[in-house]
Amino acid sequence: MKVRVHSFKWYDANRNKTSYPDVKRTMEWIMNTQGAEAIPGTEEIVDEMQLDMHGAYHPHGRKQDDGWGAA
Repeated sequence: MKVRVHSFKWYDANRNKTSYPDVKRTMEWIMNTQGAEAIPGTEEIVDEMQLDMHGAYHPHGRKQDDGWGAA
């Protein structure tokens, strides 16, 4: 099945910092995550099998366990 994923920015209130993860997420995930906001124009349609175990898509083929894209 194909899914639509988007780049997003995420505001971490605990750290008072906005980050731009390397992963893409579904709009549903973005809408349900406090502090997350989709970045317009970044939508990509990918096969659901390309998502990692956390539901994140890694556009550069790099899968990380945290699902955020942070190194």
